[in-house]
Amino acid sequence: MTRLLWTISARRLFAWHLLLILALAVANVVTALADGAGEPSQFFRMAFESNLPTFCATLALLATALVAWRLATTPNLAADESRAWMVFAALFSFMTLDEAAQVHEKLNSFGDRTAGMFSSIGVFPYALVALTLGVWLFRFWLRQKPLVRLGLASGGLIYVFSAVGLEMVQNAERAVGTSQSLPKMLALVTGEETGEMIAVAIFLRTFLGRLAELGERDIARISLTPADASTAP
Repeated sequence: MTRLLWTISARRLFAWHLLLILALAVANVVTALADGAGEPSQFFRMAFESNLPTFCATLALLATALVAWRLATTPNLAADESRAWMVFAALFSFMTLDEAAQVHEKLNSFGDRTAGMFSSIGVFPYALVALTLGVWLFRFWLRQKPLVRLGLASGGLIYVFSAVGLEMVQNAERAVGTSQSLPKMLALVTGEETGEMIAVAIFLRTFLGRLAELGERDIARISLTPADASTAP
């Protein structure tokens, strides 16, 4: 039996991923502006859950978790690096669950909306986890090649800025009565969700690049090109 193998460049996958994110952001803005004062159309709106942006974000997080797990189980990998990749696999697995089940949104419902930027109590455990992992994984990060370090650092900073920073700005605006339909809030929500998705795309690209560096270029019949090990995220 002839085995079918789908070969794809991680660079090309990254480019298509970014194009998808751009399309989702544009659809979100166009739909929001078209809604006007009428009933909002939730299917493309990033301000809502259980729709197309949520589905795409969940798939991207799941793919990133699976690649991190593949890295953690790579043969002959040093034990400390294997543990670090397993931490990433666990982290992105939880983020997949969070995105699909809206865990932190449910936690936010217990917050005091009059508390301004600090009203989203679901944000703070995530910020604490991010800080703790940043410290714990610092030596692992230093041992990586420059492009992997760049990908991990840029992905982490963009995600924290979007998920924590822009979320806090939105909370401050809501506390003073800023309407969700105003362009300012549309820009903040779009920036937050788009930033999170771009960060995940960078993580996925970085993980695939590291996998190619290790010579593991066959993932569930998806073959990475040798050039992927030497290209930037």
